[in-house]
Parts: sequence; C-alpha cells; structure tokens
Amino acid sequence: MSAYSDVGASIGSAQSVKLYLCWENVRAVRISKAVKDDAGTRVRRGRVPSDHFSDGVKIMRYWILKMVGVTAVVGSVSLVGAAQVYAGELYSLIDLGDLPGGSDFSVAYDINDAGQVVGRSSVATGGYHAFLWDSVNGMQTLGDLPDGINLSRADGINNAGQVVGTIGVQASASAFLWDSVNGMQILGGLPGIQGSGEAFGINNAGQVVGQIYTSTGGRAVLWNSANEAQDLGELPGGKENHRANDINDAGQIAGFSSHIGTIRRSFLWDSVNGMQDLGDLPSSVGFSLAHDINNAGQVVGGISTAAGFRAFLWDSVNGMQDLGDLPSGNSRVEAFGINDAGQVVGEISAAPGGHAFLWDSTNGMRDLNDFLDETGSGWILNEAMAINESGWIVGNGISPSGASHAFLLVPEPSTLALLAIGLLGLRRRR
Repeated sequence: MSAYSDVGASIGSAQSVKLYLCWENVRAVRISKAVKDDAGTRVRRGRVPSDHFSDGVKIMRYWILKMVGVTAVVGSVSLVGAAQVYAGELYSLIDLGDLPGGSDFSVAYDINDAGQVVGRSSVATGGYHAFLWDSVNGMQTLGDLPDGINLSRADGINNAGQVVGTIGVQASASAFLWDSVNGMQILGGLPGIQGSGEAFGINNAGQVVGQIYTSTGGRAVLWNSANEAQDLGELPGGKENHRANDINDAGQIAGFSSHIGTIRRSFLWDSVNGMQDLGDLPSSVGFSLAHDINNAGQVVGGISTAAGFRAFLWDSVNGMQDLGDLPSGNSRVEAFGINDAGQVVGEISAAPGGHAFLWDSTNGMRDLNDFLDETGSGWILNEAMAINESGWIVGNGISPSGASHAFLLVPEPSTLALLAIGLLGLRRRR
C-alpha cells in the first residue's frame, strides 16, 4: 500500500483520485536531464526509478514553496488565494502509455469528470483497440467482438463511465456502447435500413449520437436508452453525408451536414427546432465542422475562411466567434473540446504535427507547451482533444522517447495541494 492510500481513505473518492495522480507524478516525474544508476548506466527518460524518488520530491517541494496562500495544517490544506494566482499557469503531465505489447502508439479522445479517459491504442496482435484509462487501473482494453477485425476505438465517455465508439472502419464499422456490467454492445440501425455506423458522443442520460452509413451516404443519428436510432434529418439543400459529433445533457446535438458539392455546414439540433445552421464568420467560404457542445449550448469547431481554417465558438446570443491565434499567427486553428466554464481546447498547426492550445475569454489562446511543469519536460503536445469540469485536459503528443502517446494534463494548483496532503501522510508513516 502506498503512503497516498492512508490519506486518500480519509478525503473521499474524488479527492483520492487526484491525490493518486499527484503521487504518481512524484514517482514518475520527468527530470530535465538524464539520470544515471549506481553503475553509471544511462537511464532512459521517462519514469524515474525508485532510487531517484527524492528528485521528484525536491521538484514538487520547490513548486509547493512557490505557491502563495497554500497553508498546510494537520490534516488539511488551505488554497485561499492560490488558485487565483496560479490557475491555468502550469500543468502536470501524465503519460497514458499504451496497451501491453503495443507499438508505442495511443490516442485519447475524451475525459469525464472522474478523470477517466478513452481512446485507442496499438496492440500486440496488430491494429488497435479501444481503451479506458483511470488512475487506479491504468490503461485497459475494451476488447473486440468475437468476429471483430481487431480495429476499435472509443470516442466518448459520460460521468457514469459509459463509453461509446466504433469497431471496424467505414462500410464495415459498427457503433458500440460499453459499460462495466454489460461489456460491449452493438447499437441498432435505422428502421428498415441496413447499414454500418459510428458513435461519437454520449451524455449523462445515456443518449448516444453518431452516424449510420446507408447505400446513399451517412445520416446523423441519435440513439436513445432503448437502443433505438433516430434520423436527425439534414439542412435545407443537404446531401447524403451528415454526422452528429456530441450531445449535451439537455439533448442538444452538434455536428455537420453536407451541402452543395463538398461543402459542410455546422449544425445545432434539438427536439423542438430540429437542425439549425450555425452560420459563418466574415470571409468564410462556407465549410465548417462542429465538434463539441457544452451544457450551456456553446459549440466549438473549425471553419474555413479566406484567412485560413479558424477555430470558432458559437452561442445563441453572439453567434459564431473567431477564437483568434497565437501572436506568431498561423493559417490553421481548430477547436475540439469545451467544458461548461467555456474553456476551449484544440490544435494550432504551428509546427509539424501541430501544437495543443487552451483558450478562455480572459486569457485568449495559449500554447499548452508553454505551461508544463517538470513532468512535461521533453514532450511536444500536438493536440488537445477534451477538457473536463476540473480543467483536466487530454490530448496527444510526442514523448521524450519519441513515442506517439496520449497524455493527461492536470492543473498545477490542485496537484500541488494534494501533494502537500500526501507528504503530510508520508511524514506520519515514517
């Protein structure tokens, strides 16, 4: 049993999860230079061996001492003032790794408020499997169907731990819903239509959205809790290629609908108004992709303009807003995720492979590569895909060893405060 367990038992499950992550950051902290073992052998960057544990403690202790307003007392930590000073300034990075036997490849797509992450990872048998990651069990495969083709991915997860995704690709694809009791279940098709499908999003009521392929193209669909699919229709003048990407707890759905030629238009759908076009930015050329929606009905995505591909934020009052760019400027920016606080994450094509960004209405757009603590030393964060209500961010990047791995970013204040609790517990054990 780790020292964290003693403290975690007394502070509740949610706090215990954060404390575990914090404890793991100390154990696996990435120091800025390679270390050597007692025999002088060079140790690969990554997880620091247990005999170098003190290096991680020193680094974290340094940051704790830098925090203003953090006062440790027996059994408690005060964060008054600290969050205001450091919120969003630094993030601890956790390498989510890959499944056993994988080829150093994993991709994260979504995270829930419990810190569970879903995506896909390479596997020993070739291909890739959908995974579920949490701080206790690490990365677990969600498996495949008995007659599967060893290709599956998980795209969405809700706060109940229900996961949606796809087995196979395109014409051979099947949308699935997974939970810890029933395992993987295939979602139904449209009435009277035989076709394959993909699932992309799920809300806390268990409603699932995605796309079903028919002989004439793709249809945006909503699956209810009884596994019944509903066709969401199309925008006026639409063609047979429509897709629903996400759904909020009010049942509002964001996605895109094909229009004249190859043009795609972002839409918002609800049960009263049906499918509505989200409009354009000035100088738009009419191509847009809506990726995510929060519980306030705000939608994010990307839109093509004369100045390049731009990330957008849409709401019912202000319409579509350009989220801007980094000071250096770039031609392609795309938003993939938004939480209920209006924080947006995505990708800036500022370098080969891109850079992950965080946007909010106060600070504008920031490159997340500039806000990593020592645990992120040597990493390149290429894209940020989702952000939960605690501000935890999942995405994909290149590790110091050159592996293409999924990552989890945890804001520094909560990490350091919980570390302080853990160190108090550790001190009691000695």
